[in-house]
Amino acid sequence: MTALLRAELGRIRSRRMTWIIAAIAVGLLALIGYGIATAAAPPSAAEQQRAEQAYQQSKADFEQHGDRMRQDCLDAQTQQRTTDPGADFGCDRIEPPMREHFGKPTPEFSRLWSSAQSPATVFLGFLALLVGGSWVAAEFTTGSMATWLTYEPRRTRVYGAKLLATALAVAGGAVALTGLLLAVTRGAFAVHGVAVELDHNAVVDVWLGAGRMVAFPVLTALGGAALAFLVRHTAAVIGIAIGAIVVDQWAAAQLQDKARWTLFNNVLGFVDGRWQFHYARCAQDAAARYGCESVEETIWFAQAAAVLGGLVAVGLVLAWWQFRRRDVV
Repeated sequence: MTALLRAELGRIRSRRMTWIIAAIAVGLLALIGYGIATAAAPPSAAEQQRAEQAYQQSKADFEQHGDRMRQDCLDAQTQQRTTDPGADFGCDRIEPPMREHFGKPTPEFSRLWSSAQSPATVFLGFLALLVGGSWVAAEFTTGSMATWLTYEPRRTRVYGAKLLATALAVAGGAVALTGLLLAVTRGAFAVHGVAVELDHNAVVDVWLGAGRMVAFPVLTALGGAALAFLVRHTAAVIGIAIGAIVVDQWAAAQLQDKARWTLFNNVLGFVDGRWQFHYARCAQDAAARYGCESVEETIWFAQAAAVLGGLVAVGLVLAWWQFRRRDVV
């Protein structure tokens, strides 16, 4: 099995498409890195001056009109409560302006990393699906699979070696790209002289995000490989993936609370660690008035991992079953 795995790793590494996809991934991370560098840059002297002027103006306005604003709010709230006893206009939250609310806020490493890690993970996941799908499908369309089986007729061993090679190759690339993004994020703070302050929880969140950035591409690469074993053509793999996203988004808009089981919502739950989605709950009250309210629900990582892992596992089993029984030409 070791020799077979080594051969499969050499084959996936020698494919031009593998390196094209890797170059695209590096390009996407470069764009994300540029956004990180821009976000980490401190405000210019002119921007700081404008922020200070805006703060002083707002402070003066509040000192002159703050009491009147608060009283007007209380009067309006009192009037509204004659018909709606639960009305709350937030009058107690009318406070003097604070300096930190004006101008560009000081960047936080964990927040900036999270905002970069999530889209990067989704992009890498799609590219990894292309890696797994295109390289396995190419084995069928070029006839290489039939030739390979004459040397190693035990199909389960061939199947396992190809999947393991796919997972190892994608995992290696994902680890390198995740490390690169972490280094770029840290470097942006160092270049601009912004201190990185992380408590224990923030450190854990950063490393968990990095772990998800590696795990998700491996999962999608295996899913792409399973699809390729089933349909045996790269275009079909891409078409099924895009079609699934389109149908999934339409279904999510129709299913309301059941949207927690749709594919892309669980992808976001996996990538972010948790994902909150909203839907409208409409009903008629006791007074026969029909109305709707926005409801928020959370998809946690455990559910997302179970859903996505289950889908990939089912696909891998079906692909193995078909590969053992279907002719290869």
